[in-house]
Amino acid sequence: MKYFTTILAILITVFSSVGQNLVINGNMEEDSCNISWDGRTGWGKHLSPDLIHVGCQTWSNLDYTKPYSGRACYGISNGGYDWHPSTDTFPHREYLIGKLNNSLTEGKDYYIKYMVKPGHPWDDPQSALTTDRISLAFISSLTEIPVIETKLDYILDLEPDIINPHGILYDFDNYVAIDGCYTASGDESYFVLGNFLPWRAEALDTLWKDRSTIPFDEPTILYNLAYVLIDNVEVLEVPELAIKDMLLCEEDLATLYLHSFDFDSIYLNGVSLVDSIVLEKSGTYTIEAFFGSCYEITDFDVEYVQCSGCNFYIPNIISQSDSEINAKTLIGSTCNYTIELATIYDRWGSVIYQSDDNFDWDGTLYNRPVEPGVYLYDIRLTISPDIIPVTKRLLGSITVF
Repeated sequence: MKYFTTILAILITVFSSVGQNLVINGNMEEDSCNISWDGRTGWGKHLSPDLIHVGCQTWSNLDYTKPYSGRACYGISNGGYDWHPSTDTFPHREYLIGKLNNSLTEGKDYYIKYMVKPGHPWDDPQSALTTDRISLAFISSLTEIPVIETKLDYILDLEPDIINPHGILYDFDNYVAIDGCYTASGDESYFVLGNFLPWRAEALDTLWKDRSTIPFDEPTILYNLAYVLIDNVEVLEVPELAIKDMLLCEEDLATLYLHSFDFDSIYLNGVSLVDSIVLEKSGTYTIEAFFGSCYEITDFDVEYVQCSGCNFYIPNIISQSDSEINAKTLIGSTCNYTIELATIYDRWGSVIYQSDDNFDWDGTLYNRPVEPGVYLYDIRLTISPDIIPVTKRLLGSITVF
């Protein structure tokens, strides 16, 4: 005989530890006109990234150095030519270093997203270069950042965890999202944004708005550097998709609600869950979930059994007067049962009463009588009509007078 682990509710809810953005000051909105790096919460640098701040930084008044949102972003050079293109790539790269609220958890998945846009600090993007490189690499310590052992010892030798999937960045008017899914090793406390490729390995091109208008003889490049703006960096823990197997009374059909999940989209047996769906049959169900570009999948079993031998009775009227017989709510049953969660709501959906071991509401809230009227109850309990505990749900209304 197969045994199932029961759950507290037939309304399936996925409990997760998903919180806020783990990046300290991820939107870069520390609103101060101190444009130096002293006191910039959550951010560090390798070489000389630029703080772009609306109203504080001269560059912020130009068309091509605007934040994605808010008042601040950062700009870094991430590739280019030497002043003599036939020799080598431009010997200069910059890196932005971010800090996390806490280290990532080993084995957990995280959704990574940051907004980028090629720009030009002197308002002339047609005369600048652009590249396909703006990657993110997680690190555990600021003291263990390796550099490439060449004469260009400022190039950080890191293996990127998130890379740009869009190719060379040409749109200097609009930001684009770079995102990806990352499984943590458990010691990541910082991350670095920049170009980690070896010298001369990145793809470079001139930064033209409309590629079809480039003349056959391109003009002399005036600013041989690829420059990119970075804003709104996010590291979000992916929710845990864990649904236990269920053994239910056949009259208590389980319902799956989309709003019970913290994911962007949910699929049940390959069908998109728009609002809710009733699990009408016993069997194995497959849940697929998407959180940004992260993907989770799991199976769970549902089995319905007959519980006809168990009857329940709940009086539908109680009085707030102690002299009345029905002064409190109660449950009568012909079977042994254990209350897992009992909740009473008012007509606006606010919780008036909740208990995980009884159902004896006396018609009060904060020791004061509630307004007379109709209140709804939702009781989740476990019964034992056979040797296997079965989850059952009781729904109804109580009139208080």
